[in-house]
Amino acid sequence: MRGGRGPAYPAPVAKALACAAGKTGLVEVRRAEPVPAGREILAAYLEKYRDDPEKADFVAFLQGDFGRRVGTFRMLATRTGVPVHLEDEDGDVPY
Repeated sequence: MRGGRGPAYPAPVAKALACAAGKTGLVEVRRAEPVPAGREILAAYLEKYRDDPEKADFVAFLQGDFGRRVGTFRMLATRTGVPVHLEDEDGDVPY
């Protein structure tokens, strides 16, 4: 978001991420990009779980997957006013 254009997530991905993050409605993503210090942020977060054997699988997953399905990003978006229903009648997430 500083100055130049960096890598950006496709709008549908960013919209889904914004909805899944607990927003109350659909957003229009203006810009989304990876956080440059993402690995350092993850390492600091995982530090509190380092000695917990019950969290070993969680820690291993996040460390091994970072950058593929898990990552840190910053996003600038505006609400559209369109409501989002994250679950269908059966309680399943439709996407």
